Amino acid sequence: MKKIRLIRPFRAYSTGAVLDVPGGQAHELITRGYAVEEKQQDLLDTAALEPEVRTADATPKKRSRKK
Repeated sequence: MKKIRLIRPFRAYSTGAVLDVPGGQAHELITRGYAVEEKQQDLLDTAALEPEVRTADATPKKRSRKK
């Protein structure tokens, strides 16, 4: 499998789409001018956990009015 980027629309795919196709088909699309070899590596998605935050649940009581 080879990654290619389309530089012209091809069938249902639009310009700029990145496809993972078999080597023969990739070579054919490149030689016909529909695609170029994709050289950019895949980026990994990472996530970080946020530290647990504790908050006070007690709400202050209203002061009684002095008479």
